[in-house]
Formats: sequence, structure tokens, C-alpha cells
Amino acid sequence: MIAWWCVGQKTADANSEGLRLSIALTRMADPTWAIGHRRYQRATPILLAIIGQPRSPPCHRRSLSSGSPTRNASGPSLPSPTSPLNAIFRLHGSHAERHLDDDDRRRLARLGHDLGWRRVGKHARLVTMRTLRRWWKTLIDTTKPPAARGGRKPFSPDVVAVVIRLAKENSIGNDAGGQRRISGELKREGVDVSPSTVKRILAKNGIPPATTRGSGWDGPVAAAISDPGTVALDFITVAIGCGDKAQDHYVLAAIHQASRLVEILGVTDHPNETWMAQIARNLTMADTGFLHRMKATWVIMDRDTKFTDQFRRIINDANSGFTTLRLPPRSPQANGIMERWFRSAKTNVIRKAYWFDAEALWQALVLYLEHYHTERPHQSLGNDSPLPAQRSTVVGDRWKLTRQERVGGLINTYRREAA
Repeated sequence: MIAWWCVGQKTADANSEGLRLSIALTRMADPTWAIGHRRYQRATPILLAIIGQPRSPPCHRRSLSSGSPTRNASGPSLPSPTSPLNAIFRLHGSHAERHLDDDDRRRLARLGHDLGWRRVGKHARLVTMRTLRRWWKTLIDTTKPPAARGGRKPFSPDVVAVVIRLAKENSIGNDAGGQRRISGELKREGVDVSPSTVKRILAKNGIPPATTRGSGWDGPVAAAISDPGTVALDFITVAIGCGDKAQDHYVLAAIHQASRLVEILGVTDHPNETWMAQIARNLTMADTGFLHRMKATWVIMDRDTKFTDQFRRIINDANSGFTTLRLPPRSPQANGIMERWFRSAKTNVIRKAYWFDAEALWQALVLYLEHYHTERPHQSLGNDSPLPAQRSTVVGDRWKLTRQERVGGLINTYRREAA
């Protein structure tokens, strides 16, 4: 059985002054022992709440049962303890807090409010001080208005409308209305709005910054970038050799943007016009060429002089629906998927070893492509692979994995161990 004792005791100790509030919340088999204990004979009880019907000592039995206070010869009067939750505590014991109703919570909240939250919180066992305060706010003190919301004041609707209008009406070109210009325009008309406020208004309404507003692709470039049948071409430079004998070699690769399938077209130290013409014929070869296998529609490339007129003419004249497109100058983001693959190839293979032979580099890139197509997860493909292998059917502990090396140990992949 649980008892909450709230006793205001005048101590006779000379070192203590005034009224000392002692709140003892204890679990006792018979909580009425304290009433007859000599330490509490002279106590002045303030409240006895949530206590099962006590079995009082003979000297107090009549007063506790009748509800009328009596005066003991050795101390002040004791009021009758209230027991509104007697049945609950007798039925549920220490889990009674789970079966309280709103009336019980109001009584406890009132007790904590009258005696002080901190004093009750030091000794509370049934509920915490935060719970009592929450009950007080939600069940008793409901007439108090809610506290004002902190933070910045909301923007005026008129200011928001003007900022959005200035941004939309001046959104293209070098004179696009940015946060500082809009703030200056409004300041000239007597409206004081800081640039940071304009920035927050534009961001909240989905308007990009002036530097990127109206800078998207249009025309054939936009059509080629968004077409699922687009194949992108580009070069990467790799130093082969060591020291003064190192020589730059050029790796030409092609990627199908929708499926992320990649093919290494060639590695050479001198990509002249003849070499490029042969690459174009390999790309457009019927049935086996990369463009035919990918059913390509657009073939995009940058304005590198290695992509000669002859190279583009061979692709355009293949009579297979291929159309070459040179991207705008200084715009690597237009060929971002190809550039991202080069970054993966550099970090996973090229920069992990010294290369002394172009043939070794070619073989390493081919082995990397096998891992890239069948094992490496791709976020753009839902963490799947372009050519996913069959899922493992090995029966065994799923946490026991075996490491398998790829590309001569430059890359690791893992498989579940067999039972």
C-alpha cells in the first residue's frame, strides 16, 4: 500500500527555525505506524492524501473513523486522512498511477501546487514533478492564456506580396532581382526590409536565388539532357609512368544516362582524327555498337577539339536516328552524369595505384566496370546495380560475411558465408 505523508512539523531543535515542511512518500505495509510514533506525536499534519483506509492505533481510532479531529494529550489535533483512491490502491498497489482518472489527477496537481513543485518533486515516487505541473496546466489552470510564441514576428502579408512581385518581374538576366536589390528598392520607397528577410521570404515561397534564377537549359540542350535515350561522351586524363617519364594518356568513355551503363571506348596518348574516326565507327556498328545496344537518340559531348567534325559526321550519317549535340562552353554540369562516373573511377581505381602501362590501365578499368555494373549500389537506381546479379540464396548467418577483392585488391565486396 502507498502513502503520501505531507507533514508540517515544528521541530524542537534549536538549530532549525520556523516551520519545516517534511514530505515523505514511502511504501509501507501499514502506513499508520507514523501516527502513533513518538517522533510525530507533536506533528501538525497539513494533508494526508491518497492513503488506503488506515488501521489507526487505539488512541486515534475513533477520530480517524468519525472524521472529527481529536486532540491528543501529547500534541496538536490530527485531521482525518482523505482516501478517495482507496479502492484503486487496494486493487492495483504500486501500479495505481496507471489507473487514475482526471479527478484524481486534479487532487494530486492541487497538492503539488499548494505545497510547492520543488518540494513535492524531491520526494515524489508516484509521479514526477513535471507530470504534476502538466496536470495542473491541462486540468486546472485552463483559463490562463497560452504563452506568446517566441522567435521573429511573422512577415506582413503586404511585404511578402511586394517581395514576391519584384522577384518574379525581375527574374532573368544579370539584373535579376536578388535579396540586396529588392531590399534597396523597398528602402527607397520607405519600406525597411533587410536583405536577410527578403532571402527568407523568397526561400519560403520557392523562389531560387538571383544567381540561379533563369539559368536553366532550354532548346536542344534541355531536350537532350532529359531524354532517357541520351548517351554522353567525355575524356579523362591519366598520367602513365613515373617522374619525368610520366606521360598523359586519354581515356574515352561513354555512359547511357538512364541505365548508367558505361563502356570504355579507348585509351591512347594521342587521340588524333584517325583514332577518333575509328571510335565513331565502333560506336555506330550495327547490332554490336554501344549506341545500337543502348538504342540511343542523342549523343552529347563537350566542345573539346578532339571531338572533330569527322567524328560527329560519322555518327550523324549512321542512319540509325543518332544526333550529336555539343554542349555550351564551360558547362560541365550539363554532362554531370559522365563527370560523376569519372569521379568514381578516379577515387576507386585510378588514384589508388601507379600506372606504368596503358594496357594495365585498360584492364583495370574493364574489371572495375564489371564490379560497377553488377555489384556496386547506385543511389540513382534505388541502391541497385545497372545489371544486378541474382540475389544470394546461401543459407547461413546473415552477419557472417566474406570479403572478396576486386581489381587486384583495390576494391572490396562482401558475400554471406555458407552454413
